[in-house]
Amino acid sequence: MGGRLVRARRSPGADLDPQRVPDLRRDGRGRVPAVPRPAPPGRARAHQLPGVPGPLADRSGDEPGAHGLRRPAADRRPVRGVGRRRLRDHPAAREAAADVVAGALAAGDRRVGHRGGRRDRGVVGDGRVVVSTPAPVAGEAPAPAAAPRAFGLDVLRVLAAVGVLVTHVAFATGVVNPQRWSSPLRHVLPRLDVGVWIFFVLSGLFICRPYVRAALGGTEPAPTRTYALRRLSRVYPLYWFVLGVSVLTEAGPRPPSGQLLADVLLLNVYVPAWAIGPITQAWSLSTELAFYAFVPVWFWGCRRLFASRSITDPAARTRWLAGGLVGWAAVALLWRVGVIAVTDTFDYTVAGAVDTRGALLTWLPNHLDTFAIGAAFALWLESGRARALSTAARLGCYALAAGALAAASGALGLPPLFTGFDGPQTLGRHALFLLCAGAVVAPSAAAMARRAPTAGPARAPAATSARWARVASVGALGSYGIYLWHQWVTTNWFRWRGLADFRAPFPTTVAAVVVLSSVAAAVTYWLVERPASTVVLGRAGPVPGPSRKLGRHPELDGLRGLAILAVLGTHVVFLNGGDDRWSLRGGFLGVDVFLALSAFLIGSVLLKEVDRSGTVDGVDFAKRRARRLYPPLVVFLVIQGVVAVALGAAFREQIVQAVLALTFTSNWQLSFGHQPPYDLVHLWSLSLEGQFYVLMAVGLWWGRRHLRRPERAVAALVLAAAGVALWRMYLYRSGVALPALYERTGARADSMFLGVAAAVAWRHGLIGDRRLRVVGAAALAGLAVAAVVATPDAAWLFQGGFTLVAAAAALAVAAAATGSGAVARIGALAPLRWFGGISYSLYLWHLPIYLWTER
Repeated sequence: MGGRLVRARRSPGADLDPQRVPDLRRDGRGRVPAVPRPAPPGRARAHQLPGVPGPLADRSGDEPGAHGLRRPAADRRPVRGVGRRRLRDHPAAREAAADVVAGALAAGDRRVGHRGGRRDRGVVGDGRVVVSTPAPVAGEAPAPAAAPRAFGLDVLRVLAAVGVLVTHVAFATGVVNPQRWSSPLRHVLPRLDVGVWIFFVLSGLFICRPYVRAALGGTEPAPTRTYALRRLSRVYPLYWFVLGVSVLTEAGPRPPSGQLLADVLLLNVYVPAWAIGPITQAWSLSTELAFYAFVPVWFWGCRRLFASRSITDPAARTRWLAGGLVGWAAVALLWRVGVIAVTDTFDYTVAGAVDTRGALLTWLPNHLDTFAIGAAFALWLESGRARALSTAARLGCYALAAGALAAASGALGLPPLFTGFDGPQTLGRHALFLLCAGAVVAPSAAAMARRAPTAGPARAPAATSARWARVASVGALGSYGIYLWHQWVTTNWFRWRGLADFRAPFPTTVAAVVVLSSVAAAVTYWLVERPASTVVLGRAGPVPGPSRKLGRHPELDGLRGLAILAVLGTHVVFLNGGDDRWSLRGGFLGVDVFLALSAFLIGSVLLKEVDRSGTVDGVDFAKRRARRLYPPLVVFLVIQGVVAVALGAAFREQIVQAVLALTFTSNWQLSFGHQPPYDLVHLWSLSLEGQFYVLMAVGLWWGRRHLRRPERAVAALVLAAAGVALWRMYLYRSGVALPALYERTGARADSMFLGVAAAVAWRHGLIGDRRLRVVGAAALAGLAVAAVVATPDAAWLFQGGFTLVAAAAALAVAAAATGSGAVARIGALAPLRWFGGISYSLYLWHLPIYLWTER
């Protein structure tokens, strides 16, 4: 996300031209020069706006600045006359800010930068003004200013995803059948799969627009490798995660390995018998991927054609590109007619029949005309001919789209399914869907023409409009997750509620699926989508400033006290044969809090060592951990062994347990069929912590060079936790005994990954303290609810629940480390801190003492 950055200051009375923004600094005699000072030799230089003199922002300084750049230390001195007041309060700085913002907006740049998580206000925290424009790639013309997100297109993404969701829920509940519902709306519900056509039109617009711009301007588009990584990281990571969850939680048999591989690679549609995979709607992703591969090749051919024929006039190039899009539509029509001619209408009443026609119509050639509509919008915008539509024209487009949808629903006599159409029905449905999708996208696409550079500053949107734009933007980010998750949510909602297929209530089911799919989309956006994009592309917010040191935080002792009290309470319940005090039954989740807290603390210690020395001293770290863990453990094992033998326990078993405890391997006993004595059964978590210490030390030593990009480190750790969740699902589905699965290192490593991720994020301020306090309080409340409702054999825990609990624990710990907020106040309570201070001894001794008194 390279950008050209400009910093501007001025002294009182200085005339600041928006086209020439000097960098005013104090010279060696304390005066503010009236001309820009050149950058020091050898300093790394960022990109600079044309015609703007002055030194350039770089990453070599030591103070965090806007857009992740750092201000050189020499540039932190106040302007003469400011004294101790903050520079941002100085009238000269505010006047300079207004001039620079006006100049930036006049130049067509709306993206006035901000610092940290602050809103764009023109002036950042210390009075600097940052204006960014895309940095040019070598050999390219400078790209125009990036447009802000289009509100209408974001809304369409959400509506398209919800439309596909509604049509699938309507089919599953049976309301599309006349026996269930006689309303004319039942004909419309199956046709809401027009949302897929809307997605294709939007893809044609967004994917083709940079290539159209490059083709018309005679420049090179983005490198193919960057383009491919961006597209693949957008599609595959979340799809793989949802596919894994779907396969691992599906009640029926797993698909054969060849078919499963085709599903993983999204190649299943090219084998008609495999076209309907575990995620039914994923066929459209296969078509999208084929289009992603087609676009660079097509426009490469267009550039070769323009070069060979010496076509340099943009108008002529526009005509050639428009003709090519007509060719796309012709190919699509020929393909569709050919498929209809060589295949039979699918008979969905025959069990096991293969829908060859339906499979062939999912391929890219059939949908080239749909993508061509979006590409035509891109050409319209980039050619400079686009104009925003009037209100009447917009309403006319929406009326046309509604009419096309109504005609597709009632005029063609289509069955209440998504396939099984004869030739005329297939052609008519596709044509009406093209008309509907094109008409509904046209007003929002035309509105993008208003975002071209203008001669003056744009009018700021009203607060209400901005608020709705943010809501639409968030919904658009989650639309892909909703699209992928809703089928799995629908299936499991039927299972959880005991609903019969085709006989379930539609309103409550669709409401539940919308809500639960949105929650799943939000969770996996942060756990899978965004981390994957960050790891692959390196996207992130501002480059963080100097890392924070953890120091002493009594609030963390309070969280430790809460965790040990929960564990003590749940052991009382279990050892009393399932006492009716059910509110303590889920206290075993306190172990997850222990694991996340230990990972946060130990990770912080190791990260501090990496900051100081550049590496991890494994021997010294092991000595420190041994001094902390072994003395209480050895005393406990000696006394416990003597008492246990005196009470009749086998001496040999006590020796075996002592060896396992001292080598931190007790948690693997159940996996090998060995049941430890009940008074030592709790040592599994101590062994797990010891193994985590080793893994963290080795992992941070191995990845120490990657810690320079903390946002990537956090993303990789979160992705690793998501992988652990899938692995645990696989083991659960494979029939591994739950007690053994509960204690396995690989199945509980998500707590370690998320705890270390929270430590990295907290140290580098990747999450603002205010937001962290709010999220941490919600996470702690969620942990309390989980501790009430959870049971040790609950399937939801082993199918992703433990990962969510670990994430909540890590967020609560990070929130407590801020030192303020609800979580910190709870952790600061003296009784909880006292219990936290003795938590290790309490954990070791509570179970044997309880059993001894019972005997």
